[in-house]
Amino acid sequence: MIKSALNNTEVGLLCNQKISVYRSRMDKDNLEKFRLRIKEAIEDGPATQTAIANYCDVTVQSVGGWKRTGQISKDNLKKLSEISGYRYLYLLNGEGPKTFDSSDENRKEMQVAETSVEYSLYQDSPNTERLLKALRFAIANQKLSDESIGILADFLNSLVATSSKRDS
Repeated sequence: MIKSALNNTEVGLLCNQKISVYRSRMDKDNLEKFRLRIKEAIEDGPATQTAIANYCDVTVQSVGGWKRTGQISKDNLKKLSEISGYRYLYLLNGEGPKTFDSSDENRKEMQVAETSVEYSLYQDSPNTERLLKALRFAIANQKLSDESIGILADFLNSLVATSSKRDS
């Protein structure tokens, strides 16, 4: 477990990989929920455990380990999503519907999750989470043009600049 800089809570490792590791502010209950989503995708998805192992280029024993421990690399979580039909964001965070209709939409969600900027806050805020979720959704569904993203960034930067001037 790792201590989170945001609120000094323990951070569990959801996925491990040599270079890149998912980190999330999760307690043991949420880590167990993550493991159960992985297990569900393996057991209830259309692919056999052997087919999943072959697709992910791992052993059948490794796939069994994912079910038992929830420890899975980012790449294999993506591949599990693709072969099982379970949405990547559902597997990762439990967000939204379980399965996807369009593999293209699922891939877009994967890209947005990968390119999301890490942020730090003075306080955790439900509104911050709402804003980030809305931005991820809008970007994944191509509802924001590059120009509108620039305008939004300028607006947010102007708020920061205005509050900085007031504070000095």
